[in-house]
Amino acid sequence: MPVDRCRADAIILAGGSGMKKLTILLLIGAAAAVAFPAHAWAKPRIGIPKFDHQLPSVGEGIADILARELFKSGRFSVIERSELEALLSEIDFEQSRYVEAESAVPLGEVKGVDYLLIGKITAFGVKEKEVGIGAGSFGQSLGLGGLKSEKKTAYASFDLRLVEVATGKVVFADTAEGEEKNRGLAVAAGGPGWAAALDFSSDEFRETMIGRATYKAIGKVLLKLYERFPLEGRVLVRKGDVIIADLSPETGLPQGAMLRILRVTAICDEKGNVVWQTMEEAGSARISEFQGGNCMAEIVTGRNEIEAGMLVRPAEDVVYLPPEAAEEVNQPTS
Repeated sequence: MPVDRCRADAIILAGGSGMKKLTILLLIGAAAAVAFPAHAWAKPRIGIPKFDHQLPSVGEGIADILARELFKSGRFSVIERSELEALLSEIDFEQSRYVEAESAVPLGEVKGVDYLLIGKITAFGVKEKEVGIGAGSFGQSLGLGGLKSEKKTAYASFDLRLVEVATGKVVFADTAEGEEKNRGLAVAAGGPGWAAALDFSSDEFRETMIGRATYKAIGKVLLKLYERFPLEGRVLVRKGDVIIADLSPETGLPQGAMLRILRVTAICDEKGNVVWQTMEEAGSARISEFQGGNCMAEIVTGRNEIEAGMLVRPAEDVVYLPPEAAEEVNQPTS
């Protein structure tokens, strides 16, 4: 979660603005434990600059695909790239230099962004390998001089760094790869110079070998982010035995899914940074329907405990993946 939330809570408490059930425990070093109010829950705000690649259109296209798929997951607030580029231009952000650098760039001035997901495309194309029969007697006996065909594999690979904007620290660095060997598909859309002419938002691109390889790699990026950011929302409203939570059907949650309702207490240092948090289960609820980006759920347990502002997580984790990546994940292992 963003590190400034404890600081925001401290301001509200100092103003004495009638927040309910907020408990402050003074700790050694002037640290405090704060139960978060309703406003404090927000999805991580993530920006994705264009990926580093020799063709700017490829870097922009893949960053845009990742932003769209990340938004569909329902776990993040994704900053529009045009807005993000305007913010980054104010600090003279150089993506390619940062990707290669060991030290973090000063990012504290990028307002309204919690994390930057910075990528470098290390492979994007098609490998070809000739396979054939011809060296042996079979080809010679037919007088064909050998039977040859091309075996092609489309491949996409990204190097990634997730940077916490407030500190400039690299939260994680990893690689995501995808490949496609389906010989029934077109290799890529277009002829010579195909990469520069790609329309990354089109169905035509998605249905090519290189398109499927790209979406498989994107799926692996999502899985890596899900490990760090579990699916969660908050109780927006409670009315009787029903709650409204900000979890949408795009997250993959079905009607009837069980939700865990959690009370969270954060421990902050003297600067207001969250250094520790604890969670206590307050109850559970079952999703009955969706509307827009929210769900309605009927309280099952904890009727005397659940209130607006509490954290909501699915009892069983559900992840959104592009269909191309989901097919690969769901394939039985031998």
